[in-house]
Amino acid sequence: MRGEIVVLAVAIALASGEPAWAGGTKGNLVPGGRTIGGPAETTLSAGASETLASQIPSIDACVTLVNTGSASVDLSLVGGSTGTISVPTRTTAVLCHAGLQSVSVTCQAAGSESCAMAWRLDSAG
Repeated sequence: MRGEIVVLAVAIALASGEPAWAGGTKGNLVPGGRTIGGPAETTLSAGASETLASQIPSIDACVTLVNTGSASVDLSLVGGSTGTISVPTRTTAVLCHAGLQSVSVTCQAAGSESCAMAWRLDSAG
C-alpha cells in the first residue's frame, strides 16, 4: 500500500503541470493548480519541530518538501493514521496521505546546525 501511495504522489506531481522545483535555485516551490498550502520556506534549529498546516478538513493531499539544508528533515502527515518519512539533505520528497489533517516537520540536525526547506501542500483529489 505504501508503494502505491508514493507512486500515486509521483504521478500527480508529474501530471500537475509546472514542475515543483521551478522558480529558484534554492528549491523554491511555485503554486500549482491544486495548491492549498504554501509554498513557503522554513528554517528550524536543531531538534526543533514545527506544524506547517493544521485543521485541514480531512482531505486526500500530498506534501512536496525540498530539503535545502545540511541535515535531514522528518516529514509527518497525520489523518486517520500517521505517515513519516526522512528527507535527506539536498533532496526532494513527495508524501501523500488520505484524510490528511495536519503536516509537521522535525529538524534532525545536531548542535548548532539548522534545517532549511521549502514546502507545498496540494490536494490529491
